Amino acid sequence: MNRICQGRVSKTGIPLRRWTTEENRMLGTMPDAELARRLKRGITGIKQQRLKLGISFHLSDAELVRLLGHQGRRVGVYLKRARRLRAANSWQKWEDALLGKMSDREVARKTDRSYNGVQTRRARMGIHAYLYVPPKPIRPWTAREIKLLGTMTDSKLGRRLRRKKHQVLLKRLALKIPSLIHRNPERSWKPGELKLLGRFTDLEVARRLGCPQNIVRIKRIKLGIPARHPMPAYRLWTPAEDKLLGTKSDTEIARQLKRTYLSVKGRRKLLNLPAWWQHNKFWTPAEDKLLGTNSDSKVARQLNRTPKSVLHRRKRLKIPAWQPLKIWTPAEDRLLGTKQDTEIARQLHCIENSVRHRRKRLKIPAWQPH
Repeated sequence: MNRICQGRVSKTGIPLRRWTTEENRMLGTMPDAELARRLKRGITGIKQQRLKLGISFHLSDAELVRLLGHQGRRVGVYLKRARRLRAANSWQKWEDALLGKMSDREVARKTDRSYNGVQTRRARMGIHAYLYVPPKPIRPWTAREIKLLGTMTDSKLGRRLRRKKHQVLLKRLALKIPSLIHRNPERSWKPGELKLLGRFTDLEVARRLGCPQNIVRIKRIKLGIPARHPMPAYRLWTPAEDKLLGTKSDTEIARQLKRTYLSVKGRRKLLNLPAWWQHNKFWTPAEDKLLGTNSDSKVARQLNRTPKSVLHRRKRLKIPAWQPLKIWTPAEDRLLGTKQDTEIARQLHCIENSVRHRRKRLKIPAWQPH
């Protein structure tokens, strides 16, 4: 029978049961909830007794393998009764040794961890990911291929033999075969051929003489002849075109002069001319007085500004939009109040606000549907 602690009761007045040796041995061998059901005790009391004795919580077989490797399977119940070990999610040395030596999915399968957890651990330790690239078998060199080494450039020979450029280079250096430039003797140049250098591009001279382009370039550099670069089709700026810069936007001027936007912008900056919008950056009192006196498009055309800038300035000053003055006839006044203001405005070809203001001025009530 369970012995009852003398003089000790719980908060509910029930005498406390003393822990026996058999009950203490069961701690850590199964989850606390299962043990509480078997011993008919509270789960909090079991947890406190287990922590008091320094017994670790129940560990599954996967957690034992994670802590001690494959030896954890042979430890069995004895390890579960031992003192508290480190947390089950802490990484062990044998787990860290696997990182980078195999794929992350393989490490996650062997350590019973998640794939994202393995990736995070490897990144924190600064270990590069394992990239397994199966080596391709290198095709052996034939006698015919070896004879071609040095007869042409390595890149050209690689394309011909369907090999990498570095494979051709390493094979040629291993056999101590000089490259094409050092193997061929220096070309004998005629006076007529030397006159072509600098007059045409190196590619054109090489095409005419039937030799590699690098030989032409090396000979031209030795003689100190500057290279000839084809001049692009460039149209000089005229004084009339320079006067247009800054009077309109660069896009409009480019469209007018049939030039590119970057060409117009670069020419304007070269002449230190301000942009077109910088001329009208600040609004003057005389310009503010024109706002609302006509439509925004007409005011913008009058002030040489964009309609959007006029609209923003008018709204900022809280100036109402311009509305054309309408002269009302007696026949139109009789229509007020007989229909909705929207329908009357559509019928008279005017805005709704004009109809509403006219109706209120004549003290005519709004139309109400019966």
